[in-house]
Amino acid sequence: MPAEHEPTLKDVAAAAGVAVMTASRAFSKPDLVAQATREKVLSAAQQLGYRHNALAAAMRSSQSGLVGVIVTNIDNPFHSKLARGIDEVLTANSRRMLLGHSQDDPKREAELIRDMRSWRVEGLIAVPALASTPPEARFAGLPTVLAGRAGKTGALNQVTVDDERGAQEATADLIARGARRIAFIGNEEKITTTTTRLSGYLAALGENGIRRDDSLIRLGCRSVDDAKRVAKQLHSQLQPDAFFGVNNQITLGVLEASAGFAAPPLISGFDGMDFADLLRAPVSLVSYDPAELGARAATLLLESLENPEAPPRHDVLPVRLLHYGGNVTDAN
Repeated sequence: MPAEHEPTLKDVAAAAGVAVMTASRAFSKPDLVAQATREKVLSAAQQLGYRHNALAAAMRSSQSGLVGVIVTNIDNPFHSKLARGIDEVLTANSRRMLLGHSQDDPKREAELIRDMRSWRVEGLIAVPALASTPPEARFAGLPTVLAGRAGKTGALNQVTVDDERGAQEATADLIARGARRIAFIGNEEKITTTTTRLSGYLAALGENGIRRDDSLIRLGCRSVDDAKRVAKQLHSQLQPDAFFGVNNQITLGVLEASAGFAAPPLISGFDGMDFADLLRAPVSLVSYDPAELGARAATLLLESLENPEAPPRHDVLPVRLLHYGGNVTDAN
């Protein structure tokens, strides 16, 4: 007895009494099909045991319904919140997200870009990895929005936060509370968020008549442990009266180190921190909503897919300085 053949889309269309193209759209672009028609197609598919192959459909079409998302550090809550904001917008627009983790490694990022091209993603949203080649070259030929880290030439759409103003406001706040020897701890110098936040820090020093002291500027930290080690070194060697952390991981390292200091310094940092309102040590954070950043990036990508001839846009998310840990103290 011959085996029954696997049901096809043509079989589903015949059972539902619709054209094959209509049945295809009921799966890939349901918003373009009347609800009653879509329900007939889905009912027929269920009765026949048909399983829609989204990848095969994507291979036959330039519209896969997939958007690639590449982040650099999946352990950082910033990236999970960014991805959530992206996913909410994509889901509302009948798209799905493919998430990749570059680990801030340009070779791994290149592999992810190649893989996502093979999956026929309609576009990419990426926190670009630290690399010598500009993002504009690495993501060329694929609709892309950079999120969080800006590009080099402005040739790509991008959504960032007001890095320089936020760092300037936070540093000025430390100075207003009496700090004069403010240590700046950052990650890699080539990362755009580090350079722009360092510019804001230096601008606040200059506006308040404080000379730049390069011995208080330490870059290259890539983890909480790195920042903790550097903060301890600075405290024992130079005794700064305040610290500024370039991101939430750096600030967390400074907080851990300062727990062992006899006289805790003033601490400020960029990015919000989960459970910051439970902190006992006073800390000021330049805050914004990563989910909103992701939502804006997804919206910008969808707009660019609708209007590919539009010039690249750079949206900037505002920030605000929030104080945690009870009464914010002054420097000794």
